[in-house]
Amino acid sequence: MRREPRPSNAIKRSVPEIVAIVDTTDHASGSNPYYQPAKK
Repeated sequence: MRREPRPSNAIKRSVPEIVAIVDTTDHASGSNPYYQPAKK
C-alpha cells in the first residue's frame, strides 16, 4: 500500500523555520470536527 505524502512535510520543506505542526482538532466532537459555526 502506497502512503500519501503528509501536508505537514510539504509545509516544513517550504518553510524550514517551522519545526512542528500540532493538530488541535477535537476528533471526538462529532462527524465534522473541523467546522466551527460562526459565533453570534
